[in-house]
Amino acid sequence: WRKYMDKDKQPELNAQIGPDLADVDADMKHFKSELVVARTANDSEAIAENSYNLAVCALEKGNVEDAVTLIHEARSEMSAGKKDILCTYVLEAQALRKGGKIQEALAVVKTADGMLNRSTDRGIELQHRVVAADLMRESGDLAAAKAVLKKIESLADKVESPVIKSMAAGCQARLALAEDNPSDAGATYDREAELLRTAGLFGKMVQTLESAGKAYGMARNYSNAADRYFRAGRSHFSAGNVKSAEENLKIALEMAKTANDAVIALRIVEFQGEMAKTP
Repeated sequence: WRKYMDKDKQPELNAQIGPDLADVDADMKHFKSELVVARTANDSEAIAENSYNLAVCALEKGNVEDAVTLIHEARSEMSAGKKDILCTYVLEAQALRKGGKIQEALAVVKTADGMLNRSTDRGIELQHRVVAADLMRESGDLAAAKAVLKKIESLADKVESPVIKSMAAGCQARLALAEDNPSDAGATYDREAELLRTAGLFGKMVQTLESAGKAYGMARNYSNAADRYFRAGRSHFSAGNVKSAEENLKIALEMAKTANDAVIALRIVEFQGEMAKTP
């Protein structure tokens, strides 16, 4: 998964990297160094690329204020170079949302709406609309979010990236939950998880399996809930995340017992036994 900007392709912005920030720290150090070189040389294109990528790192580290400042620098340099700046507005709206500034984020989305045209990269437009729909949902305007979702679903059919397609599925699932339809949410989280698996984003896939398990639990489909928590737990354990694995498998077994599903319960217990034997 390439979340950063480069000279040849627009970034994929919305999928989160997961709980391990070791790579982000290394990337941050690299982009800081490159940004110093670019500023020294007054290299506008390199300044834009590295300030944007450093903003991605800052956002994933939770440094919202630093991220916004860097986004503004990237936007300024991209504007000077007559580049499409829509991606900077998408990232800024994400940053403001993460900082709890929903209304400010919605204002940024509104500004970005005016930049959409026939030449806009479809992947960037889809990501923009996902951010917009999520913000509208969080602000309580479900009707507006549903209207945007229709555009997202249409765009998702026109892009190839499984990462970007997964963003559309995740947005649909979150809206289904907001409309008290956890069964549909669970099925849509399943689709998101499969797209993330295809893309090799296993950390994000596991989080989505957990979301599917929770949604199926809310829908009282306890067998499906048990299965998704089991799959999440097994993936966590195989990746070395023992505590998360234990937590998910505990929930999975509880769901299996509630469903009186002896088959999935046996799978869970057997895997817990395998875990106990692993040094």
